[in-house]
Amino acid sequence: MRHLIVGTAGHVDHGKSALVKALTGTDPDRFLEEQVRGMTIDLGYASLRVDDAVHLGVIDVPGHERFLKNMLAGAVAVDIALLVVAADEGVMPQTVDHIISLHLLGIRTGLIAITKSQGQDAEWLEVVASEVRDACRRTFLADAPIVFVDSISGAGVGILRRELADAAARTPDRRLDLPPRFQVDSAFIAPGRGIVARGTLLQGSVRSGDILRLFPRDLPARIRGLQSHGESLEHAVAGMRLGINVAGLEVDDVTRGSTLAGPGSVIATSRIAAALQPTEAGREILKDRDQIRLHHGGSETIGRLRIHQNDQVQSGDVMHLEIRLNQPIACVAGDRFIVRRYSPMEILGGGTIVDPAPPRRGLATAIRSALDARATGSADAIVSDWLKRTAGGGDIATISAATGLTVPDIEAALGGLIDRQSVVRLVRAKRYIATSELDANTKAAVDALSAYHSSYPLRKGMPRAELLSTLPIPRLPASDRDRYLQDLVAHWAAAATMIMDGPIVRLPDFEVALNAKQEALVSRIVAAIEQHYVAAPKVEELARQIGVPRQAVEALLPVALDRGDILKIASGIYLGHRSIDRLKGVITEEIRRTGTITAGRLRDLTGSSRKHIVPILEYLDSVRFTRRQGDIRVLEEAPVDAR
Repeated sequence: MRHLIVGTAGHVDHGKSALVKALTGTDPDRFLEEQVRGMTIDLGYASLRVDDAVHLGVIDVPGHERFLKNMLAGAVAVDIALLVVAADEGVMPQTVDHIISLHLLGIRTGLIAITKSQGQDAEWLEVVASEVRDACRRTFLADAPIVFVDSISGAGVGILRRELADAAARTPDRRLDLPPRFQVDSAFIAPGRGIVARGTLLQGSVRSGDILRLFPRDLPARIRGLQSHGESLEHAVAGMRLGINVAGLEVDDVTRGSTLAGPGSVIATSRIAAALQPTEAGREILKDRDQIRLHHGGSETIGRLRIHQNDQVQSGDVMHLEIRLNQPIACVAGDRFIVRRYSPMEILGGGTIVDPAPPRRGLATAIRSALDARATGSADAIVSDWLKRTAGGGDIATISAATGLTVPDIEAALGGLIDRQSVVRLVRAKRYIATSELDANTKAAVDALSAYHSSYPLRKGMPRAELLSTLPIPRLPASDRDRYLQDLVAHWAAAATMIMDGPIVRLPDFEVALNAKQEALVSRIVAAIEQHYVAAPKVEELARQIGVPRQAVEALLPVALDRGDILKIASGIYLGHRSIDRLKGVITEEIRRTGTITAGRLRDLTGSSRKHIVPILEYLDSVRFTRRQGDIRVLEEAPVDAR
């Protein structure tokens, strides 16, 4: 069964809702106010089964200009547009606005119904039809079939049904091979069931029990049940109008314009790079930094334009621009949108999201590069271009959301790009980046390590955090940057580009090499520390005792630590292994004799001070030799070697 969405369009009081009722038997006006006033205020819904192979969900939109944002919320899900024009009035202002909106949203299949035609003069009907044809010039409706109907008598309704069936046959199927994406247009609480989100499944499929995410807030949501036009379902596919009973959310979370989708399959963003086709009014009005209303995916969001070409555009030109939004939206590359003036709210243009997470610099170049890649029609070119422009690259789900490509197309493209050595998959990660980016970061890391080894030849290596701070990575969100850096380090370690030793990083051919004098001094430092038992000396004391400058002790203490000759108990406190073994014996004997030991008792037994004993006991707790119980310690049942 194919599932498609038909959306009405047209001026207020031109008979859209009456026509939907005549076609389907369902009154789409859901609210009492709509039925009393005879005017659609919000979206209405109905169902029409064309034949055994095609089912049409019908969205009835309001025609009054005050409710244009509601009309646009419904239009984003439409496959087939049904333009309705009343024979007694002809083309009116909202007729034109709706035609423009549908065209700018990229809808390519449509029909025209001239309603209230019963009893009208044939010559007048031809005049109205001609007027409609003129209004539809240079749009997708230019050659659309025109059907004269009368909803009250039913005249022409059967013909319109057949034309809808023909239009459905010409309409491409929605993509079932993409991750699920459900556009929410309303939500309510159903007694005994909880929250129900109502909307259209734009792509993919869903089942009861599936775990999705609610974007742009990125909240987890579990599908408890599915229903379409009153019928309960276990499975639903793209093109269906659905009520989804969701668990894990509050009703206030599920707002018009929010999206239920697979994890990572859409991007929540407050900055988009776009290609905008302005209307005639838009060509004259739109300027850099203008405040606008963005209509995307059922939502209306206030934003501001940043135009990265000339402030004024010529007729027919496409504007390459950035839109900065007051609130995030959930989108993918290729999504369509409408821009309206902030006030008065006239339509200024429509376009396509080129990049839902664009770079902060070089935006105009990035947009042109993305559009050039798309013009080739090659998934290889699109993926390669995105990876070259995107610091940190991404996994397949991220690439899909950013480019609008299917997972199989991306996997095939990545295979070819990896074979040609222009893309790399980081080892032990699902992240793909451009080879040029990996090479630049690898060179920076190796250079930084070489410089560090030269400056500190007695240190085992460079702290990892310090190394990562030297890499030429553009600004990324903190969590993304940390994950990316860890992925890079893991890749280098697996490729033996560098050696990881806990938090320390070194080049493979680097080793600390001491001369005979330095070796002798390390031995003297270790002996002096052992001599003090638990009364660990400070660096200054060690230097005085040995008779060398403090700087010499500070330089060689890390060497002794790295080689395991001594242990660092706490900041400034070092113990030798013989001292630790002796101390373990004292503690074990006391606990076996009395059952426990306290810091005070150990201080008395060793003749030391509390300032040394407390950190030593905390260290022994950390290595699971002892276990603290309030103010006392006991032995662990299976103590490990504290060294």
